[in-house]
Amino acid sequence: MSYLAVGFSGKCIRIISVRDNKEINLISEIETFQMFNFEVSKYHNNPAVITELGEKISSVIKNKGEYSGKVSVSLDSNIFFINTIPYEDSGNLQNTENAIKWDLTNYFSSSGNEFNVNYIKLHNPDLPPGIKSLLVLALSEKSLEFFKKVMSAAELEPGLIDIDHFSIDTVINEINSDFFKNNNVTVIGCKRNKIEYSRYSNGNLYDYNFFYFRDNTFEQEVSKEKQKICLGNPDKLFLYGEDYSEYLKNEISSEADSSKIEVLNPLTPAKQLNENNRQYNGLYNYGYRFVPVLSTALKSIANR
Repeated sequence: MSYLAVGFSGKCIRIISVRDNKEINLISEIETFQMFNFEVSKYHNNPAVITELGEKISSVIKNKGEYSGKVSVSLDSNIFFINTIPYEDSGNLQNTENAIKWDLTNYFSSSGNEFNVNYIKLHNPDLPPGIKSLLVLALSEKSLEFFKKVMSAAELEPGLIDIDHFSIDTVINEINSDFFKNNNVTVIGCKRNKIEYSRYSNGNLYDYNFFYFRDNTFEQEVSKEKQKICLGNPDKLFLYGEDYSEYLKNEISSEADSSKIEVLNPLTPAKQLNENNRQYNGLYNYGYRFVPVLSTALKSIANR
């Protein structure tokens, strides 16, 4: 049985299929006209866009009957509204939800009910007793509807919907055998216009930050931020994302021991996930692009 995942990131759709034994048996990357970001919600009722994207996905996936159940979906974090807010840790769920809604109304005119909201409690040791931080992850209902329609146009039923940046630990643990759970780790995502980084201690997220850049300001922006990226003397810094990932590794090596910096590539011949790299048509050199969608596929196997 195979487990299929479809990832939407930047202007790319990435597709991967993994067998029960974690062998990859399908991998593909499709360039599209569509930027998958926060503005994608405006296409939720655009049949031309939805149909074209669905057809692109369907053209890659020939034998839909060989896949197990619903298809997992990985979404670019740029599609979400993400914000860190303080809250009083009273243990009252209603108070937490009210704090999130209040935060959303500061940015959007309505009550926030048009968002599908999740949150992560940050384990930040620097905050005063009783005060915690929440990382709010809000997906517009219209954006969610858009991706469901795209999957339907591809004759696929979506199941697990993941945020790319916050699923990377699955691949890290697969390759590094629980390293993520037992060390201080920084995960760095390199998007086409944005660098985001999360700090973890023994598997617990305690900090998330990001900054934007343009093609002609990449080195300048990284130079200003690289000290922050490498704060806390992490045991390892893992990078993934677009082609800027390799450049970013070189840029931050002045702030961290280069032996601690790894551009994740689960497709190289040395990694256990790849048993026959010939089928990847050269994509195995760029495995860092596929880390989020592979993480989502592996979660489906774990949850079977």
